[in-house]
Amino acid sequence: METTLVVTIKVDSMRLNKQDNWCLQAFVPGITNQYPIPLNLTTAQGEYVREISEKTEYENVKIQRGNLKEGKDGTYANHYYWDVAIFEGVENEMVADKPPASGNVATKTVPVRSDRPLPEPFVTTTEVPVHFSEMLDTTGRSIIRQVAFKAAVERTNGSPENVRDLTDQYERILLNLPLDDDKPDVEPDYPEAFDYPEPPKRVTMDEFNDYCMKAGWGDETIRGWVGDPMEWLKEDSKRNYRKLLRYCRDQAIEEGLTPPEDFRAGGSDGN
Repeated sequence: METTLVVTIKVDSMRLNKQDNWCLQAFVPGITNQYPIPLNLTTAQGEYVREISEKTEYENVKIQRGNLKEGKDGTYANHYYWDVAIFEGVENEMVADKPPASGNVATKTVPVRSDRPLPEPFVTTTEVPVHFSEMLDTTGRSIIRQVAFKAAVERTNGSPENVRDLTDQYERILLNLPLDDDKPDVEPDYPEAFDYPEPPKRVTMDEFNDYCMKAGWGDETIRGWVGDPMEWLKEDSKRNYRKLLRYCRDQAIEEGLTPPEDFRAGGSDGN
């Protein structure tokens, strides 16, 4: 299986990721079939992204195989994350300078333990401390975030506010960063975070479709989370449209998606 590809990609949708850079949901020859894969760009690469109404295909995009996705065996190319090495002639040095991930090495979800000693920062040859969180690529940060999210879900009653807060705390523990109580008294320069509105107590199929439309989730995005929604409902007799909507909402929050301005918790359509 090739570890580095130069391809023409077709963009299905685009959004801003947690680093406020463009993430393209794209179809890639030799990797994708029915569903697009996420391709995260650097700030410099993102300057060359055009609106989908103007341009959907980009040629000579060089991508490099990253880590194996959790629960996959590496049989197919879409079992891996893929990093963008070159986009529109702009190189991502962090990707270009690292070797492709070896095959059949699964990523593991590790439990969060408060009594477990955290790793010491790496030190360069000039003895200048470099925190290991700064050495992680987009895929590495995403894995850390997923581990933190799963730990938060297990320890809360499902409240979105609690899940988000605990996810942030666990992520900082895993990255050996100061917790909220230890942070210096400086206003953090983080982009404002928004939640999707809480689903109503009872949700019909029409209400589910209406919520997804307002949230900006297309059919491909929803199928990427649950597969066929109708089959997902049939798998467990206790599942209903409200649980399906809650699951999709949690996935959107986990991926760091931002709801439209007119569809945010507390807004005109929110709670």
